[in-house]
Amino acid sequence: MEKGEQINAIYIGLQISKKTFDKVPHQLLLQKLKLYKVDLSIIDGSKAFLCFRKQKTRLNGFFSEWTEVIGGIPQGTILDAMLFIIILYINDLPDMCKQFANVVSVADDAKLYRHILSDEDHYSLQSGLCALQE
Repeated sequence: MEKGEQINAIYIGLQISKKTFDKVPHQLLLQKLKLYKVDLSIIDGSKAFLCFRKQKTRLNGFFSEWTEVIGGIPQGTILDAMLFIIILYINDLPDMCKQFANVVSVADDAKLYRHILSDEDHYSLQSGLCALQE
């Protein structure tokens, strides 16, 4: 910037809807906790909190069979947002986009930016945004 050159930045605030919490796969979350070297007692507690739940559905007065719940984070608990952010790949975000742009992420916000010297740099930044969206 001191040389009068251009840096383009895209600021992203990730929107977390209530339905998103229903889509978190338990096993993937537990894998990520292990990958981050979280204490085993916390992993075991998370497993007890999330896994081995069952549910059935009622429709027009009839009930389905009980089935195991393999995904989702119970909402309204102190852990829901923290567990979701872990699984949301926030820590994986730079790896997804680094071939296209620089990435800085904090919690559920991110910034993609690139030093622009040519049209190819513009296209690369856009590719980084597409990789993030995908």
